[in-house]
Amino acid sequence: MNKRIVNCVDCGYEFDEGNNGNNQVPCPKCASLKKQVQLFVSENVFLNIKECVGLKFKKQGQKRPSKELISGDEYFKKENRWISKERIIDRENDRYYEKAQDTETGFVLHECDEPLSEHTGHGSDKKNSNDRKSLYKINMDCQRD
Repeated sequence: MNKRIVNCVDCGYEFDEGNNGNNQVPCPKCASLKKQVQLFVSENVFLNIKECVGLKFKKQGQKRPSKELISGDEYFKKENRWISKERIIDRENDRYYEKAQDTETGFVLHECDEPLSEHTGHGSDKKNSNDRKSLYKINMDCQRD
């Protein structure tokens, strides 16, 4: 939306010059030709903002947080798109919860709710690369049977 405001410099009166293109229109109140013209130009811009919030609850004297929460948008490199992720790690109550959801369709890509003590082999708990290769081979052998 564009808007044009004309004010008389001498008396401050706001008036419309019209659309005739004539810049010599005098002020209707005091007949002065001195004017201040303000042009307002606006455009609609839509932003696709992504956010993620992480919280850690740590008790004094403890090395690791007793609870970790992550909620928000995350870029899923494997699929080359954005997803919505929620993760709760509760060490006091031995809980691990994670849910990954497609932001466009709402389809649940992954959901895991289990005791934290059973949530092994992920993140920093992954085996080294040689162990992973042998585990992959064993897993593939099991799938063939």
